[in-house]
Amino acid sequence: MNFENIITCFDKVLSKCSIKGVFLTLLLFTTLSLIFLFILGFAEGAHSGLIDQSSLAYLTGVFIVFFTLFLIFIYRRVYYPIRELNKTALLLKGGDLTARLAKADVLPPEYSKVWDNFNAFAKNSETTIQELQLIFDNAEIGITWVKKRHYLTVNNKLLDIFGYSREEFIGKSTRHVYCNDDDFERVAEGYELLSRGETFSIEILMSKKDGSTFWCNLTGRGTGGTGDSSVWLFEDISKRKVVEEKLYTMANYDPLTTLANRNLFNIYLKEAIAKSFRQKRSFAVMFIDLDRFKHVNDSLGHDAGDEVLRQVALRMRNVLRESDIIARLSGDEFTIIIDDVSNTAGLETVANNILNELAKVFRCVDSEVYIGASIGISRYPNDSTILSDLMSFADSAMYVAKKSGRNTFKFYSEHIGLSAEKFTTLSQGLHKALERDEFELYYQPKVDMRTREVIGCEALIRWNSPSKGLVSPFEFIPVLEESGLMVQVGEWVIFETCRAIKKWEHLGINLGKVAINLSGRQFGTKSLLETIEQVLLETGVSPEQLEFEITESLMMDDSTRIIDTLNSIQELGIHIAIDDFGTGYSSLAYLKKFPIDILKIDRAFVKDITEDEDSAIIVDAIIAMAKQLKLKTVAEGIETEDQYALLASRGCEIGQGYLFSQPVSFNEMVKQFQTILK
Repeated sequence: MNFENIITCFDKVLSKCSIKGVFLTLLLFTTLSLIFLFILGFAEGAHSGLIDQSSLAYLTGVFIVFFTLFLIFIYRRVYYPIRELNKTALLLKGGDLTARLAKADVLPPEYSKVWDNFNAFAKNSETTIQELQLIFDNAEIGITWVKKRHYLTVNNKLLDIFGYSREEFIGKSTRHVYCNDDDFERVAEGYELLSRGETFSIEILMSKKDGSTFWCNLTGRGTGGTGDSSVWLFEDISKRKVVEEKLYTMANYDPLTTLANRNLFNIYLKEAIAKSFRQKRSFAVMFIDLDRFKHVNDSLGHDAGDEVLRQVALRMRNVLRESDIIARLSGDEFTIIIDDVSNTAGLETVANNILNELAKVFRCVDSEVYIGASIGISRYPNDSTILSDLMSFADSAMYVAKKSGRNTFKFYSEHIGLSAEKFTTLSQGLHKALERDEFELYYQPKVDMRTREVIGCEALIRWNSPSKGLVSPFEFIPVLEESGLMVQVGEWVIFETCRAIKKWEHLGINLGKVAINLSGRQFGTKSLLETIEQVLLETGVSPEQLEFEITESLMMDDSTRIIDTLNSIQELGIHIAIDDFGTGYSSLAYLKKFPIDILKIDRAFVKDITEDEDSAIIVDAIIAMAKQLKLKTVAEGIETEDQYALLASRGCEIGQGYLFSQPVSFNEMVKQFQTILK
């Protein structure tokens, strides 16, 4: 039997023994051996010759052999498990997720539990890593891990987005996906944020392998450590950008003439006021109304009228400077901002040039047409420093020009403002209407798009004039705004709506939320919130029964006062809705900044949704955006079953329009509900 066999035999004999037991055995054996040798040594000293030297040497040798065997055994019992543990750990570190510790026959009992726990941990880690890898490879956005601006790993979606193979990414610089060095450096500035543990995000144009470009939402986050490692997400937002561009164009440009519309013109005018105030310079606003344009539409048709409008826009562009801004407000009304005005003579020259161009013959539909124009001019800061005043003053001057024989221009003056006949007549009538209680509220139901059940309504003001009958709100509401009556009338609407809610409650009718329109003028005073709180207190109406609608133009004001007021209203428990969404330009920044609960899709998109693909795309985008922002959507102006079906299928939650009901009086609403209850 050789030495190896002896060791193996020891291993098998003691394989079931614990290390602790072996140590105790060794300790006992050593102690007994030392005692035995001590006795022998003592006996040798007392009785010389009792045990000869050879016997003593033999016994000592036996002790040494057994002691050495025990030491080798202990070494093997400790070294072997540590060696196997280290070897398996190195395999796992190297990426072999299947590596496990094998259970040998010589494994001490103390290590058995460690082996089981280690293998269970390795198995769980393998499962977790495989699941994470599956998520990584099948994510719907591109993901990459970057170190020192070189790609370490990429997922399948990123390869699909850019069209490169994995080998063309791994180890390569991130520069090749950027369109130019400037963009590359812009993203480089974001690494400073990553080093501080912050997230960097940017929307940027990026380049594919085939040379085409796309808009990408790029987001990076540092992974810690030395700070040169980070994870980046790539999301192709090209479709969203196209929709946003269409929305922006539709919201800010006139589709017929491609001129700025009223919304964008007001933005430009606001900027002109701020710029001129800083630089202490002057500018002018021109309000242009075409003469005899109605005759063109009536005699030659609307196609000919549209062609004339396009030619008018082109001619006015040709006589203006690039710094001047021209817009089509509506119909045959145009406005112009003449920048950096030094004297009246310059304005007269511009006005005469426009009149001369528009006085020339227009050729359309094999006909020659003559129209002309009337121009009103207001000046900043001579006439006013307020946007609405500059517009209304130019409008008033234009009416005077039209009365003066047409095809001429007039500068605004105080007596012109006082003699604005139409405005004055309506304003006086509205003052009397408020005194004589001639205003009425009509209510248009809102329905659940899934069940068609009435879940609310919108309160709409009407003027029942004794001499004119029901006057269109489109005619008198602008006068209410400009005459200063809107705040007073707005308070009446809030009170009257709450009174109606209580009356319905007494009749056992629950209409859900009732929406009330708020004007920007009402936010100009501190009394709006006080009025609302007073109405709720006096009428006993629950805040949850009300909903207030604001316009997108109000959001463009972006003032702290308006945001604070809306926050306070929302804190009462009243929902806030954006009316006619899509007709102005509401960026995500505004939607996030303002406390909004509901988006009302404008009837202009609903009207053409079944026939115009662009309108359908825009409605889809609005609904998708609302869902992302956890906002409800209401579609206005639903008139056909096809419109209803399409909107319902796209996920619109609430509908409103003539398909369900016209705006009706209080009593008619009661009748409709009593019919339903029966």
